[in-house]
Amino acid sequence: MARVSVVVPFHNAEQYLAEAIASVRAQTFEDWELLLVNDASSDTSPQIALAASVADPRIRLLTAGAGTPVRAAAARNCGIEAASGEFVTFLDADDLYLPEKLARDIELLDRHPDVAMVYGPTEWFWDDANSASVKRENMRREAGVTHDPGSLLSPVLLWNEWQVPCTCSVALRRADLLAAGGFEEQFALYEDQTLWAKVFASFAVYVHGDTLARYRQHPRSSSAMAAAAGQYQFSGAHPSRAKFLDWLAGYLALTRPGDERLAKEVAMVCAPYLPGGPARLAGMVRFTIRKTGKRLQRRADGLYHRIRGRRANV
Repeated sequence: MARVSVVVPFHNAEQYLAEAIASVRAQTFEDWELLLVNDASSDTSPQIALAASVADPRIRLLTAGAGTPVRAAAARNCGIEAASGEFVTFLDADDLYLPEKLARDIELLDRHPDVAMVYGPTEWFWDDANSASVKRENMRREAGVTHDPGSLLSPVLLWNEWQVPCTCSVALRRADLLAAGGFEEQFALYEDQTLWAKVFASFAVYVHGDTLARYRQHPRSSSAMAAAAGQYQFSGAHPSRAKFLDWLAGYLALTRPGDERLAKEVAMVCAPYLPGGPARLAGMVRFTIRKTGKRLQRRADGLYHRIRGRRANV
């Protein structure tokens, strides 16, 4: 039995899958198993996965569904169910691990036995021959801290004041992952955030400051295709987030019924999605005041850290 199970769902990912597999095989921590979950691929990616499983006994090829695509959430849940590791991590077929990823995850989970999940910043890179641009997430404000159950829900998932963890940059205890219930399979987008919501609501989480994974940006990614279809945008109201917030409001009402402050925050975040009328107008006023206050606070925090940095270099 491996110490950590890496779950990689793939659907027609022949262009990227071999590179993702290679990034797992390059890990400095070697006590892993890799679960490649085929989601009804019609290209050569199943052959790539099969060849990898033949070459390395730590790699297993699984099949999700019954011949029709089930999407990433269900494919990941299939991998979670088959996993034998004490810990579980995720890697989409077009993303990459840096070599120290698993070693650092295990070190942190061992050092913090009270947390269900650890995560940190991710490097975004653009899959474009004419572009060498990268973006590294900044988790300076939240990193180096164990966050109590419930405390990450508002800044991360409701207001997006702190970075939402990328799927490739998390690690969880499998027992807690199963207790949380896995990913919500009715979601094509925001399925990752349904799991983060479940974990944040009920478990302590540790955030670190190390960049350990790379998140590829390209026109065929789920978010890019959803944006082209008008279902998603990086900021601002959009249909996919409306569906997620509706689910989240119901979930938190059941799991944290006595948290009145959180209920008010959920109502404010949902205001842009209300139909027109007095309720929406009042909600938008509260929403705007809250957003403006937090924007000013972020600017003040940034100025404070810049000043501290200059003084440290004097």
